[in-house]
Amino acid sequence: MSKLTSNANPESIAQAFALSRAVGRKTLTFTYKKSGKVKGGQVFGDDLRLYTLKIVDYGSLVEESKTILRNLTDNDCANLIAGAEGYDSRKKAANLVPVTVEMVIAVRDEMLLKLDTAGDTTNSSTKQDHYEPLVVNDKTVNCCRVYVGEKKPSDVGSVYISGVCVDSETLVEGAKDPNAKAPRRLVGTVAKNLVGKLLPHNGWVTFKVSNGFNLI
Repeated sequence: MSKLTSNANPESIAQAFALSRAVGRKTLTFTYKKSGKVKGGQVFGDDLRLYTLKIVDYGSLVEESKTILRNLTDNDCANLIAGAEGYDSRKKAANLVPVTVEMVIAVRDEMLLKLDTAGDTTNSSTKQDHYEPLVVNDKTVNCCRVYVGEKKPSDVGSVYISGVCVDSETLVEGAKDPNAKAPRRLVGTVAKNLVGKLLPHNGWVTFKVSNGFNLI
């Protein structure tokens, strides 16, 4: 067997090879351990989860999202609200206020304008120059990238895989922070989420091939 070559770092070579063999499937299933958050010397939320990732072209998702936004009428925007509320500021004395139709319409128009003027839609990353396609044995691996940026020297050569998460479940639940507070979302954020959840490209996720990543 010829020597395996890749632009991934030595620690990621085995996973890079496995991904090069697997991404021809329509979906990939793997385990992944969330990093969690460290508070008071204890890690919270480091769940071990099972994910199913659909391998798709990001550009096609963007086009689907554009079509949805163009077809989203003002009346459709009104029907999305269903009594949704958000906070009017980040101050402690902030008040809950209703999401308005005008807010949702403005979000629809802003999102469509952003997608129409985005230019390169081959990848969701806003820092594409920090990555290059994963190459294994001189062949580019679909939906996989390698970090080559300068801001995270220890991460150079690490492999990332992207796609749409179609299913997930917790295998081993990490510790829960007993002092965690429910998020206080601003009303504008709530309005964005109402529209954003309709758009296929917002289902695009990226995983670093580490932290218990194991193809099944």
